[in-house]
Amino acid sequence: MAAMREMEDMVDAVLKLRDLGRNVKVDLKISRKMGLLLAMAVEQGLLWTDPENVMVGIVSVEDRVQLQELATEILKKAEAEEFYGLVKKLAKG
Repeated sequence: MAAMREMEDMVDAVLKLRDLGRNVKVDLKISRKMGLLLAMAVEQGLLWTDPENVMVGIVSVEDRVQLQELATEILKKAEAEEFYGLVKKLAKG
């Protein structure tokens, strides 16, 4: 557990390096399917609470909100919001 904390501290320090908070423009040309899968992967990652996962300890609430907004934007651009809602509904059974 101490090794995990050390890893979290190291990753957190790297993420605070100069210019990592600066906005960048990312131009992606991906299929609607990939957009849907990427949004799903982001959402699933945000739900992951395994204490052994380094990301759980270093992703702040603000970063989680931004990642969720990114996933939503990807779904909008892929015109897949309605389909994604249907997939989530079907997955819940």
